[in-house]
Amino acid sequence: PKNEIGVQIMGPIHGVLFLAYVVAGVLVGVRRHWRWTRTLVLLVAGVLPFAPFVVERTWLRQQELADASAAQRVATPSKASTAGPTSSTR
Repeated sequence: PKNEIGVQIMGPIHGVLFLAYVVAGVLVGVRRHWRWTRTLVLLVAGVLPFAPFVVERTWLRQQELADASAAQRVATPSKASTAGPTSSTR
């Protein structure tokens, strides 16, 4: 068929890029100390069309919420720091 040359060229390129995705996913999982289930979700998402975009968006949203929560904890002074001087500091 006509498209055979395209498959012969693009097939190996696609395969190498997928293997690079798998290796990068495992390396990121190891370096970021992810649970194996999180790494597995990343690898399975790589097989399903558009799933990596959904997974990335979900994880980024979770990270933004965690960052906002941490920023709020830092910005809110604790009761101990707003109580004023204590008898031991007079």
